[in-house]
Amino acid sequence: MGLLAYADIKTYDYKESKKYQRKLKEHAANQFLRLLAKYANYTEEARFYRKYGYELEMHAIQSELKAGKTNWKLQTDLSFVKEANDISFQVLPEYGRWMVEMVPYSPMDSFLYAGGILSSMETTYNQTKQICKDGKNRVLSLPFFPKLGSPSFVEDLGLAGKTIDEIKEINKETSCSGYMLDNIINSHPRFPTFTRNVRMRRTENPPIEFPLFKDELTDMENVLEGERTPGHSYLDAFTFGMGLGCLQVTLGSKNMEEARWLYDQMHQFGPLFVHLFYLFSNRF
Repeated sequence: MGLLAYADIKTYDYKESKKYQRKLKEHAANQFLRLLAKYANYTEEARFYRKYGYELEMHAIQSELKAGKTNWKLQTDLSFVKEANDISFQVLPEYGRWMVEMVPYSPMDSFLYAGGILSSMETTYNQTKQICKDGKNRVLSLPFFPKLGSPSFVEDLGLAGKTIDEIKEINKETSCSGYMLDNIINSHPRFPTFTRNVRMRRTENPPIEFPLFKDELTDMENVLEGERTPGHSYLDAFTFGMGLGCLQVTLGSKNMEEARWLYDQMHQFGPLFVHLFYLFSNRF
């Protein structure tokens, strides 16, 4: 993630990087094994390692008056985000050019007994209002932009009336997506580079398919325009995944044994925490 500090670095595409891949993998494996051997059973000063933290990803949206009504669209110019001295988090870029990530400056000292987790998160949500320079902009805490796929969303992107092949031709340098434009991907080299390289390595776009919701008007037998499989919707770009807002959680542990125990417990408790967060979300 330190790469985000450098916005003018040169990157290689997948084919260009092949001559360096073996060396990079060897160095990465050696570093990992050395760190594992050094810290797997490390327990000294363990209190410094039992930390808990979170990151919140949100969508930046902009209001505009259109045909006498207020229209909300994705805000890809994040210059509206201002520096604020009285907030408790950093504002960092994310995959989507319209996305902002909030990372609290300090982690919590305990996961099990940190009674301030909910209040800390509530404070972060409330303070997001302080980073907007004017009333036309907001940050929206939802997994995806509500207008995704709607006619007005397509119009806002400048894709109205264009065929899938025409859109792919516009996007041929990075994603080759037939649905989302490359210019809404964050311009930092890290993001378009891995988008392009994964596609080149796989020799295809990410195949994202999921079943349609069936009702009396849904055609489940024929392949619809823009789809590949009857009764299923098809998406073809990282933007539909990496462009989702989310809550990320980071937990620290004193050694490998404790990390394994924690990993096993999170399989059981993780879904319960998600449901509890949903129940309490009305407070925010």
